[in-house]
Amino acid sequence: MRQIPAERYDAIAGDVTIMSRRHEYVDFTQPYTESGLEMIVPVRSRLSNQPWLFMKPFTAQMWWLIAAITLYNGFIIWLIERAHCQYLRGSVINQIGIVIWLAFTTLFTLRADRLHSNLSRMAVVVWLFVALIVTQSYMASLASMLTAQRLEPTITSVEALRNMNATVGYCNGSLVNHYLKDVLGFKNFKVKSYNSTHRYAEALNSGEIAAIFLEVPAAKVFLAQYCRSFIRTGETFKVGGFGFAFPRRYSWLSEANKALMNISESGKLKEFEDAYLTSEKCVDDEPSPNEDESLSLRSFSILFELTGGTSTLVLVIYIITSFIEFKESNPELKNFLKLMSSFIKDQMRRSSIVVVPAESPPQPSDVSDPWT
Repeated sequence: MRQIPAERYDAIAGDVTIMSRRHEYVDFTQPYTESGLEMIVPVRSRLSNQPWLFMKPFTAQMWWLIAAITLYNGFIIWLIERAHCQYLRGSVINQIGIVIWLAFTTLFTLRADRLHSNLSRMAVVVWLFVALIVTQSYMASLASMLTAQRLEPTITSVEALRNMNATVGYCNGSLVNHYLKDVLGFKNFKVKSYNSTHRYAEALNSGEIAAIFLEVPAAKVFLAQYCRSFIRTGETFKVGGFGFAFPRRYSWLSEANKALMNISESGKLKEFEDAYLTSEKCVDDEPSPNEDESLSLRSFSILFELTGGTSTLVLVIYIITSFIEFKESNPELKNFLKLMSSFIKDQMRRSSIVVVPAESPPQPSDVSDPWT
């Protein structure tokens, strides 16, 4: 900065941080990058300890549907089997309990040896097939949530760093050193400088430093290279950002700002940044499962339609066969139905008779013959 007025250079281009004291020597353009100072720390994994984690594998709608279809199947099995089993009868409270017991025990066992009707066996077999898939999907999803890594920052604030008397790092040659000591209050022997992203990662992983402070552009590059091992945390501290430096009272400064505004407003500057960050390969990239995604009804709709349709068909067949058996075993009802059938047929026959009106008798004519 001092060389510009001393040896009259036309400009300084690069990652030059805009600072108030540098305005004594140069004039700056507006920042051409996002400004700010960020704290980056290692991440650590933990197992989830949420009390309701066991409910997470399925959505609320899925849980309600499982309960409904389970009770529905239990009711149908109870309705069919109660004619064959004495223990399925009793008071209303007792039978409600039996329905719930049948519903949820069939979720885990076939119980074919204790079923007497082929209709109930058919409903149970289909439901057991669906329940097997549902329970295995639940167990797999829950196991994934329990064993998958949750990532969180090791340190969350500057206050925590100061309280633990931690050593921090920054980019060699930058003015972050001044900010860490004079503004954030770190002691001189607790601040170290590094000259590459590789050295940042080594120092953080080895515990040599607990955090590193980088300006936003440098932080983006570092996190693009180490996208899984480190994370931003805490607040972003406001600093001047990067700009181009020109001699004081430079006549073309406004033209330079105008050019920066043009490429910024057109989106060209953002394209440059995205292209550069995309080209950075994440050296510690690992696949991360979507551990917060719950299984929904959409994943099992065909299976629930299968078991619900089968149970409904079984119920319809049971009602029809029960009515036929009851009719055959009750002569009075059979005679009554025959009588009703005959009556209905007779009424239909009578309503189909066409009534033809009789012809009118001849009317006396106006003649004088008394014999007429």
